[in-house]
Amino acid sequence: MGAGSVKTRFRPETGVGSYDASEWLEPPPQTEVLWNSGGMSCLYQKNNGGEGSSNEVTLPSSGAHVLFFHRFGAPKINCRVANRRHNGRVQPWDGSFLPFGVDGWWDNATESARDVFHLHLTPAYLGQLCDQDGRLPPGGLSPRVLNLSPELRTLAQALHFAAEREERSTLYWTGAATMVGMQLLVMSGTPQPAAMRGGLAPWQVERVCDYIRDHLEQPVAIETLAALIDLSPHHFCRAFKASTGLPPHRWQLEERVRRAEEMMRANRDDLAEIALRCGFFDQSHFTRAFQRHRGISPGRWRRTLAN
Repeated sequence: MGAGSVKTRFRPETGVGSYDASEWLEPPPQTEVLWNSGGMSCLYQKNNGGEGSSNEVTLPSSGAHVLFFHRFGAPKINCRVANRRHNGRVQPWDGSFLPFGVDGWWDNATESARDVFHLHLTPAYLGQLCDQDGRLPPGGLSPRVLNLSPELRTLAQALHFAAEREERSTLYWTGAATMVGMQLLVMSGTPQPAAMRGGLAPWQVERVCDYIRDHLEQPVAIETLAALIDLSPHHFCRAFKASTGLPPHRWQLEERVRRAEEMMRANRDDLAEIALRCGFFDQSHFTRAFQRHRGISPGRWRRTLAN
């Protein structure tokens, strides 16, 4: 390449603006969008290069707060964040944080460092959590390099596992966004209000559960349920589990399975139709959920009724 020439840069095309703003020295890795709604985007960037090939990437300040985690360990990683150089050994699920407005540069020359799990939160969403449950520390949020809290690392692993089992519940992912946002604020020193003690009042449980039952066929967000009883999403998630023993998305899924059982007892409708009427994405999604909760496929469960 001649003197004064400019290196060609490549950009991904995932539809997630804060990720697509990144610039790569070589064609960007294969990246799967796992979730992109409700203030949070979740992506999995997969290694697609050989050992020693360049994986240099520039991360301009984008429209999101960016968390990313290395799924596997690596002997060394080099980066520059907010004009400061960093290098070090990477342990599995080590992560870094780039706040909104902060840029960075990474050179993952080690192949094992290139499988990366991304969580992007919009400033508006994080600001909403602050309005409800605290306020940002003076000076805003600070970047972190390979130094995220154990709670955030554990959450990232749980979300990756959920994505692998094809979790697609809106309640699950909006609840996850609330947990990620709150843990990010806690890690950053955001003053928190006193924890809400106990669970929900009986009338609150009844109102929320009735709403879930009446909308089983539809996606429902955590924010919608919390607003029914005038709580923040964070406090609602904690109080609902304290009252029912299950997080909202698990309660909803159990109710969908129960509804499906009632329908299979009452009629001979096709399983694909039952799946859609109970809020599952398709028959395959229904079968996996039923098998996980009842230990038997819905087809076999129905056949036992006839016997």
